[in-house]
Amino acid sequence: MTKCEFVGGCPGNTQGVAKLVVGRKVEEVIALLKGIQCRNGTSCPDQLARALEAEYA
Repeated sequence: MTKCEFVGGCPGNTQGVAKLVVGRKVEEVIALLKGIQCRNGTSCPDQLARALEAEYA
């Protein structure tokens, strides 16, 4: 990934996740983040994984 930007979510969490995924392969990001739980059966990292999966898988 060359860029990652969130709309909404917990600001500190989403900024941290965005910085950690830049430079990684999309498949690796999906594998690392998919299934992480926070509220309502999902999380900001899980939502990113789901969006990437929908777009690239």
